[in-house]
Amino acid sequence: MAAEYPFVGREDVLGELGAALERAAAGRGGLVTLTGPAGAGKTRTAEEAAGHAESFRTLWTWCPPQTADRAFRPWSRLLRELVADDAACGRLVAGSPPLRALVSGAGPGALHGADPEAARLRLTADVAELLATAARRRPLLLILDDVHAADASSLRLLLETADAARTMPVLLLGTARDEEVAWREGPAGRGWVWAQLLRRDRKSTRLNSSH
Repeated sequence: MAAEYPFVGREDVLGELGAALERAAAGRGGLVTLTGPAGAGKTRTAEEAAGHAESFRTLWTWCPPQTADRAFRPWSRLLRELVADDAACGRLVAGSPPLRALVSGAGPGALHGADPEAARLRLTADVAELLATAARRRPLLLILDDVHAADASSLRLLLETADAARTMPVLLLGTARDEEVAWREGPAGRGWVWAQLLRRDRKSTRLNSSH
């Protein structure tokens, strides 16, 4: 049996995360990103924060590099879990072609339509409504691990959903490597999203977990 070691040295980061959870529980959610180099302990820090979020329903999703070319893969996993035991969420999915595409794993179908921009706005609005509906039962903590490896569509949806979550009991917690090379690799468009994350400090809290 593996030994259990205490979690030490990240009190400042955990304090920031605790404050973000308190704001989310009061209906003022948003996005927190834990950044740092590979091996800095970002995932471990997220796990520790989740362990202190007893009043939240916590869901995890991952962004493995080998799926970076599969649109919305991290979101498909999250939404399937959200609707699995929530009839109200299930009804929303049934009435929304974009949500049905995400839940089924047919990610690119979420943006189907003659007007791509209108389809993207519909998708964002429907995802926001789904999260708001799910959060009526319990506040939500949604952890997206290794978002630097996600596809550009997933990252853009993360940014836009974070705006909607500012008036919901929903906290989005992302972990990401902050080396530029990690964002240059993979599909085009991801570097632009990372730049947007870096510019959003007034709307979200960006923490470096490497210290």
